[in-house]
This record gives sequence, C-alpha cells and structure tokens, in this order.
Amino acid sequence: MHKGEVAYAILLCNYCFTLIFLKMFTFFAILIIISALLVICLVLVQESKGGGLSSQFDEFNYRFGVKQTATFLEKSTWVMAGVIAALCVVCAGMLS
Repeated sequence: MHKGEVAYAILLCNYCFTLIFLKMFTFFAILIIISALLVICLVLVQESKGGGLSSQFDEFNYRFGVKQTATFLEKSTWVMAGVIAALCVVCAGMLS
C-alpha cells in the first residue's frame, strides 16, 4: 500500500467513527428529552396537597386504589429520574 492509500483509509475510519459517535450521541440525547417529558407528565399527574391532576383519573384510581396509584406514580418518577441521570452520565462519558 502507498502512503496515500493508508492515509485515506485512516481518514475513512475516522469519518465512520465520527458518524457512529454522532448517531449514538443523538440517540441518547433524544432518550433524555423523552425521559424528561415523561417525568414532567408523571409529576403533573401526581396528587399534591392541592389535589393535582390525579383526581381526574377516577377509573384508574378505582381499579388500583388511590394509594397504589400514588405509589406507582412516585416510583415511576424516581425510576425515570434515574434513567435521565444514567443517560447523562453516558453522554458525558462519550464527550470526554
């Protein structure tokens, strides 16, 4: 192989790696945005001292009980917060 061919192969590998890296980073960023939107929805649905939006889900509360609904929503919020934290760590690791 000539030096020019080796240099071209290295450039091509770097270009492919950069494309894969950008696609992975974009994928994780989209997952973070979706997770953040889900956390917003979960927080809005939770019952607060003022009533919250969970009072609008009477059928769901009737089936599973108000206490179980609140527990499920709280656990889901914590899980989604953990998912966001983990995805942020992964993205930070990719950038360093």
